[in-house]
Amino acid sequence: MLEATSMSSGAASNSGSRGFTEEEIRKAFFEMDLDQDHVIGPGDLRVFFSAIGEELTDAEVDTLIRSLDMSGTGHVVYEDFRALAQR
Repeated sequence: MLEATSMSSGAASNSGSRGFTEEEIRKAFFEMDLDQDHVIGPGDLRVFFSAIGEELTDAEVDTLIRSLDMSGTGHVVYEDFRALAQR
């Protein structure tokens, strides 16, 4: 998912195992949080993936949210997103 945002992986003192800096992760999160409500929800994912040429079904969106929602909120919060980026 992060790769789709075309972030460069630069060396930085605060980077995760994939080489993303905290700033890059935050920027990617807020680029996907289209309604700026500090969570990535189903609507955000549909619009984001559509913009990169991928049309997702409702079932695919639900599956994606469930697989990314480590905190159990029903949305992808920043902490979930950051943990994914740092794996």
